[in-house]
Formats: sequence, structure tokens, C-alpha cells
Amino acid sequence: MITKQRGFNLIEVIIALVMMVGGSLALLQLQIDIEKRVDHAQRSIEAANRANDHLEWLMTRGTSVANANFVPANYEHDLAAGEFQILDDDYHLHWSIVDVQSDVKQVIVKSAWLDREQRWQEVKLVTIISQYSEFVAQR
Repeated sequence: MITKQRGFNLIEVIIALVMMVGGSLALLQLQIDIEKRVDHAQRSIEAANRANDHLEWLMTRGTSVANANFVPANYEHDLAAGEFQILDDDYHLHWSIVDVQSDVKQVIVKSAWLDREQRWQEVKLVTIISQYSEFVAQR
């Protein structure tokens, strides 16, 4: 006598559950990886903005103080050769200034932060600033 079996046997159900659990774990790992990358991107953008803001402030030398709503940088004082830093809770801003020539200085601005795994990450901006400003008439 031949009987037809209907439904699933236990092995098929276990295999299906194992495959579903494996797929769920893969999706969970993908979600964690995406969150790490998004966090890194957001922190990198914030660090770059802070470094860029400071670099732009250093480039304000020569601005007329009467017309400015901020204190512009002074080429002799604020752009003196050396290393400087500002530390706050989330980001550490560090900049160094090197005299390339008597009227040209190289400025390196680094903004660093601790990531989720407590490793230091940083964004670095490098430029050259001349003593002669676009805001001051040349004689």
C-alpha cells in the first residue's frame, strides 16, 4: 500500500529555520556595519568643518577690523611658527605653522576624535598662506 505524505518533515523545518537565522544574522551584521560607516562619515564631516572654520579664520588676516563682526587673525601674532591646539569634549583641533619663506607660511590643521572603538581618527587640511592679503591694497 502506498501512502502520500503531506506537509513537511522535521528535518526540512530545521533546515529552513537555520537558513532564516543565518540570513537574519547576516542582515544584523550589515546593519551594524552601515551604522559604523554612517557615524564615521558624520564625525568626519564635523571634524572637517571645524578644521576648515579655523583655517578660514587664519586666512582673515588683513581684514578691516572696522567692517568685521569678528576679530580677524593677525599675520605676525596668530600665524607665528609653532604648534597649537584646542581641546574640547569631542574633537581635538591641532595646527602647526611653518615658515616656508619670510612672507609665506604653511599651515597644517588637524581635527581628531575618538571613534566607537576608542581609536583616534583625524582629518587633516594643509594650505599655504601669504603675508599679502587679498583684503589689503598692495603698494
